[in-house]
Amino acid sequence: MTAILKLAGLSRRELICSIWRGTVSNNVVNRAAELAFWFLLGFFPMLLSVTSMVSMLRSAPGLQATLMKYIGEVLPSTATSLVRQVLAQTTGSGRAWFSLLFALWSSSSATSGLIDTLNAIYDVKESRPWWKSRLIAVAWRSQWGYSLLPH
Repeated sequence: MTAILKLAGLSRRELICSIWRGTVSNNVVNRAAELAFWFLLGFFPMLLSVTSMVSMLRSAPGLQATLMKYIGEVLPSTATSLVRQVLAQTTGSGRAWFSLLFALWSSSSATSGLIDTLNAIYDVKESRPWWKSRLIAVAWRSQWGYSLLPH
C-alpha cells in the first residue's frame, strides 16, 4: 500500500481526501442506490418469466426444481421461501410475456443507469439520442442474459 502511495506522490490523508472529493462530486452513493433499485426491481419479473417459460415448455421435467435449487444456493433460506411463494402464486402462461417485457425494461433501465454513472465518472457527455441509448442498454442487457445461459 505504501508503495502505491509513494508512486502516486500522495500521503494517506491526501489519498483519502481525493477519494472523498471524487465520491461527492460524482454522486456515487446516490447512483449506487439507483442501480440497486433497478436491478432489484427486475429480479422478480425475471424469475417469473423464466419459471413461466420453463413450465410452458415442459420439455425437461424437474427443470423448475433445478432452478429453485440454484436460487436456494444463492439466496438466504427466508428469501428463497419468499421467492417460492411469489412464484407459486403468480406462475401462468399469460404472465410470462408481460414479466419478460417488464424484466427487460427494468434491467435495461439499470444498464442505462450504469452507462450514465460511467459517463459521469469519466466526465463524458452523452451525445446519443435517448432512444439510441435505450436500444444499446436493451441490447447490452440481452447479451448479458444470453451469456449467463448454459452452453
